[in-house]
Amino acid sequence: MWRVCRVWCVSLLALPLLNCASIYEMSVDPGEGVPVERVFKALRCEVVTFLELNRFRREAFEKQKNHLGYEAAYAKYAYLNLEDGRYGALQVDLKTIDSLGLTVGVDWKVLPQPAGRSETWHIGPSLSANKTYTRTTTFAIPQDALLGPSLRENDAVDQLSVSDTRSDRDFFCYVEAANLAPLRASLESLEALAAHRIPAIENFDRIFVDSRPLAQWLAEKVGAEASRSSVAMASPLEPYMESVYAGQVQYSFALQVKPSLDPKYTLVARTISPLVPSLTVSRDNTGTFTLTLNTFQVTAAAGAKAGSALIASFNPKPPPLWGPKQPPASKAGAPQQPRTAAPKQGRRVVPTAPARSGPGTQLEYPLPILTLPPTAQ
Repeated sequence: MWRVCRVWCVSLLALPLLNCASIYEMSVDPGEGVPVERVFKALRCEVVTFLELNRFRREAFEKQKNHLGYEAAYAKYAYLNLEDGRYGALQVDLKTIDSLGLTVGVDWKVLPQPAGRSETWHIGPSLSANKTYTRTTTFAIPQDALLGPSLRENDAVDQLSVSDTRSDRDFFCYVEAANLAPLRASLESLEALAAHRIPAIENFDRIFVDSRPLAQWLAEKVGAEASRSSVAMASPLEPYMESVYAGQVQYSFALQVKPSLDPKYTLVARTISPLVPSLTVSRDNTGTFTLTLNTFQVTAAAGAKAGSALIASFNPKPPPLWGPKQPPASKAGAPQQPRTAAPKQGRRVVPTAPARSGPGTQLEYPLPILTLPPTAQ
């Protein structure tokens, strides 16, 4: 029996040494098995579709709230008050965990003694090893993004899709046949795209949340909930004092692929009952995708957590004649300049956000602490 125990102990002690010898030779690409490219394009297209639709809903609400009434306009055109001049973010976290486990369980029975006494040894040594690989990439999403072939330094093109004859058609979210007129930018068109009502031109995999595409869910669910306490009959330039503002919206989901192998062997003999060695090998591939969108009040929300955000007026009083001058207040949003004053034929006017929304924000920074040199003794 003790000879067998020594063999098992030596084998288990040698396994870590073998593992250490190849620790750098077995490195793998994190997230292997997760379709990152397909998921990332799907997220990009869902988010840009939502950004386009959100701008049209914002414009429609401000135009229709007096005609339809507040509740009817909000139910139909609720929007998230995003600042077009800021970036959002999309973070991709990929992780792979390789696991190896070995367990040897055995009941070793000693032959009965003449006095009728019996003994059984229960031995169950085990060994486990794990390797973890991670990779994180953060992407910036311009919140003024447009669908279609519009270029940043030129006028916006009045189309949401491209022709299937283009060599770079796989880059775009919506592709139509060359003999069809391209889809024009409008509230009705964007609502149809967000709701998955024109699947024939979709050039990406849709992501569904509670049976709704992500773009539609962001517009109808998240936008309505986040802006219920700030969007009202009052103008965004002069909001009610009761308003509470959404600062930042985050949405995260994970995809996991985990293959594993668990072989076992059982041996029953006269003195061994039973011997059950077990080997477990698994690889856990996880991809986590986190979307972040920023509103006009993201500076205030971020500063409020640290207690350094002050409410600032957009019409400050004249500075005092003496004493330290107050630092200028940073407005919640810079005025959005229109792309063109009068669009040419084939161009479109992009709905723009108001110059600001809500009160201004002034961040208060702590004063530096002076360090005096030690005095001579």
